[in-house]
Amino acid sequence: MKLYETVFIVDSQIGNEGIEKSVNKFFDLIEKRSQEVVRKRRWGLRRLAYEIRGRQQGYYALINYVADSDLVRDLEREFKLDESILRYMTVVTSKREMEKFRGGEPSRSRKESGYPEEAGQ
Repeated sequence: MKLYETVFIVDSQIGNEGIEKSVNKFFDLIEKRSQEVVRKRRWGLRRLAYEIRGRQQGYYALINYVADSDLVRDLEREFKLDESILRYMTVVTSKREMEKFRGGEPSRSRKESGYPEEAGQ
């Protein structure tokens, strides 16, 4: 089992209900199949660095979880099949990061971490 971090961007033009449904779909999938969900964040509507499929904005969501590679493979397959997902990325996080998420080490400030400010949870 490894600690993974997945960030995905949902098309902002599907409306608030569609965005909520899409984010919940993937969060639920991960929660059901992972060993542990360490952190979930909804970063909200953000301007994209470059246009994707003619879109300039997207809704960002992030989740950290402990799972095996089968879940990641299945999750990425679902991202590819879902037309509301503009982009996604999953990375393996180090053991040090896992300790930080579990409270073993104080986390860096938001500016130092490089993550954008959170928009709700």
